Order: sequence, then C-alpha cells, then structure tokens
Amino acid sequence: MKKFLPLLFLIFPISLFAEKTDWHLSVEPIFGMRWGQVDEYVFLNGCAYDDDKLSELNWETNSEVYGGLKAAGGWRRIFGEVSFSAGIPMETGLMKDSDWLNCQNSGLEDYQYKTNYSESDNHLDSDVDFGIKLGCAFFPMRSESFAVSLRPFLGFEFRKICFTGKGGTTWYGNYLKDRYAPWDDGENRTVGTISGKAVGYSRMSDVFWLGTDVEFEFEKITLGTGFQISPYAYIESTDIHYQTNNVYLDVTPGFFGAFRWNAGAEWRLNSRSSVKIGADFFYLRVLRGSTYSKGYSAYKKDKTFSTGDEVAGSDGGAGERRLDISVSYRFRIFR
Repeated sequence: MKKFLPLLFLIFPISLFAEKTDWHLSVEPIFGMRWGQVDEYVFLNGCAYDDDKLSELNWETNSEVYGGLKAAGGWRRIFGEVSFSAGIPMETGLMKDSDWLNCQNSGLEDYQYKTNYSESDNHLDSDVDFGIKLGCAFFPMRSESFAVSLRPFLGFEFRKICFTGKGGTTWYGNYLKDRYAPWDDGENRTVGTISGKAVGYSRMSDVFWLGTDVEFEFEKITLGTGFQISPYAYIESTDIHYQTNNVYLDVTPGFFGAFRWNAGAEWRLNSRSSVKIGADFFYLRVLRGSTYSKGYSAYKKDKTFSTGDEVAGSDGGAGERRLDISVSYRFRIFR
C-alpha cells in the first residue's frame, strides 16, 4: 500500500482543482460474483453417428467472487477503458466428466448413451481477466435533463482461468461383449472413488470484440445496455489427468464464436462520485480445433507440444457461459 501513496497524493490535489474540460478520467473499483460453466470436449473424426462427441468435461463456476479495477477516460467524444479483475481461489461447484465410448464403433445405433460419468469437487485456482476498449460517443438526443448516447467500440480481452478437480466418485459402464453398458445401469457398472487430484485444467483466451453501448442519461441516474460480438477468438486449453498421467492441449480458434450482453445503472451521488450495479452475460459457442497429447513426465520437462504430439482422429472443443453481477464505486478525476 505504501508504494501507492505518492500516486494518491498526486491524484487527489489534481481532482480538487480540476475544472470541467474536454478531458475526462475516472477510476472504478469493482466487486462481483460469477455463475457459469467452462466446457471442454473431445470429438471423434469420422464418426459413424450424427453426434460425434466422445467426451465432455464441465467446470462449474458457481458463486465465484472476484474484485477488480477499471480506469476510463478520453477526450471529447473519444473514449477508452482499461479493466482488470481477479477471482478469489475457492471451491466453485463440481467438475463433471462424461464419456460416450460406444460412438467409437459402428453398428451400435441403439447404444449411443453416456457410458462413463464422474464428479469431483471443483476448486478455482485463479481467474485473471484484462480488457481494453476504444470507441467514440454519438448523441442522437441531448438536452439539459436527458441524453441518449451510442458508443461503438473495438475491444480486446485476455483471460486465464485455472481449476483443479479433487476427489470424487466414478460410475463406469461395464464392457458387454461388443459395447459398454450405461453409466447408470446399477447391475452393469463399476463404482469407484478418486482420492487426491483428479484433473487439472487451465484455459487462456484472446478475444477481440466489436460492440456498442447505449446509455440513457437522466439528471441523477444513467441506464445502459450493450452488445458485443467477437470477430475472432483464440483459445488454448491444457488438461492434466493425474490419475492416468496424461496431458492434453486443445487449440481452438474461431470466428464470430463469442457473444456478450450487459446492462446496468449508475446513480450519481455528486459531481464526482457515483455507485453502479451491472450484469454481464458471456456466451462462447463450442469451438473445435486440434488436440495434442503427451505423458505427464515429458510435459513437466518443457511444457510444450509439437506437431508430432497431435492426436489423429479427434478434435478438441471449448465452450463457456457465465453471468456476472457486480457493484462498483466510480470517482471522476476529470469531468
């Protein structure tokens, strides 16, 4: 905290004497909670059935708590924004692992059910998000007591999230001559337990955004909403299976695969201070790409994959959905 004191002594005297200018600058500490799910997939190439999903893992993010800081500023109608947030390590629900092993063989049209299933406690290790955006404001309607503004922008977001699935229970269908039994067949399944770490997972996302915000400004309250679409996203996901000592990397780029919607309200306490509440919904459709595999001991040496590690005959997949609810305090340094 001591290293920030010189900055505070610089900002507050400036803010006290700054008059209204063409420049505007504000800082905004944020507190929020998140509910959602990060999904990873394995798809079987050349599958004999319409549904070629071989495996699916779901990482829940229920009641994740995070904090962050946003700085927004600009000149006249040009505006920019930089934001950072970090989740608090905690248990956020379950990690669910499902397999459809009968899709690997033809002639089993009547047996395309889930064959394996397991549940583990999902622990959030870290969740770091950094974003920037730059845009221009337009005012189709403006008066002393009411204004409507359109704010198209370009944006970029980097996020890295890491989980560990610990402990749990497995329900695996037994092999019956030419097929696997369902995971929930009480007479033809094997129930087991997992101790210690089951699976570790990390995902790095680079997402480019095109979007616009719309604001309705009254004397004391501003209401806003916005929509974003991603022209391009690049996602890398690393999956460590501690029970089998295998590591997988999925590289899943995609065009127009991510969407975002937000809504919020801001109540001005005075000319410099306001409080805000907001909701943000993020959706990533399932993106498919290459998948790589190697042993855990080999991965620990250099933590890299080569073209020789690519898994033939299968694709990796990534999807996600989440809802954020946040509250914040905004302080205007320049108005």
